Amino acid sequence: MSSRILTLLTLLLLPTTLAQRCQWATVRSATDLVIESLANPHAAPVSPFSNPVVVGGETSLDQDEEDWSRILAISPSRTPYLYNQNLKPIAPESEGSILSTPVREVRWRHSVVDQEVCAGVVRMVVVTEWSRGAEGEGKTYLLSAQVRFNTSATEPPVVHSLDLVVVGEGDWQTEDEEEGELSTSLVTQLGKEDWSALSRVRQDTRDGLIAVGNAYLDYYYGGKGNESENSGGEGPNLWEKPCSRLDGVVYTSVEEGEEAGDCGVVKTGGVTERRVLVDESVGAVSVLGRDGSLGGAASGWVFRVVEGRLRYVHQVAEVVG
Repeated sequence: MSSRILTLLTLLLLPTTLAQRCQWATVRSATDLVIESLANPHAAPVSPFSNPVVVGGETSLDQDEEDWSRILAISPSRTPYLYNQNLKPIAPESEGSILSTPVREVRWRHSVVDQEVCAGVVRMVVVTEWSRGAEGEGKTYLLSAQVRFNTSATEPPVVHSLDLVVVGEGDWQTEDEEEGELSTSLVTQLGKEDWSALSRVRQDTRDGLIAVGNAYLDYYYGGKGNESENSGGEGPNLWEKPCSRLDGVVYTSVEEGEEAGDCGVVKTGGVTERRVLVDESVGAVSVLGRDGSLGGAASGWVFRVVEGRLRYVHQVAEVVG
């Protein structure tokens, strides 16, 4: 089944309730349940997933396997959910899916919710039981996902679509650090970040947060910069002091008093196919799209914006080739 037909099928099956504004507690609980289900399917009493959309044939699940795919078929079928890995539709239990690999450890997790469109943003650093093609050896993965829920007044939320960008540690290893050292350093740095709720007076509007996220992508990825309608000024002026940027697993920080523009790296190629989610309570903006500077690689960005300025920028991108 082609991706165009699959997308059309999903849209035809999409209930009107998906577009409704959700109760914050409802979407928060559903997002937390997704994390628990992904991390440990046996610990979650109720799966938030409906049956998956089948890509390229019938599903075939071994119900005795202790892996992520097991949770994807235990809920009553309501509507199919669409799973995209690195912006490509794929069967969750297929060999190429990260969801088909058991998780041994969750080293870091973070999530925010978009109450306006009933969605959540999930990011995790996980260690699997084994690497594909290297049984017995665990591998660390960095995940960035947008999950959209189908809700109704009479039923608990279920996942309508799961869009996941994933990169494995072997893909980001550098010459001067052994595999494992980078993920340990990354988790330490991420654990120091402050993603606490902002007071009402410090929160930006939804449109304002989206404008800052678009301004960053427009400016730093070869877009229109100052000429962009939503640029918010020159790229360096978007930054709060101090600021931090995560590019894959490379973590860069600039302290107060230093040149804040150094947190950004100018690239070329633009960012296309943007899918945006927002959590005003913590100043979070999530964008999935294609990074033109990496040849159109699937990428996920998450921004922390405080009073119109960037505090944190995280990017996870698939490794192409």
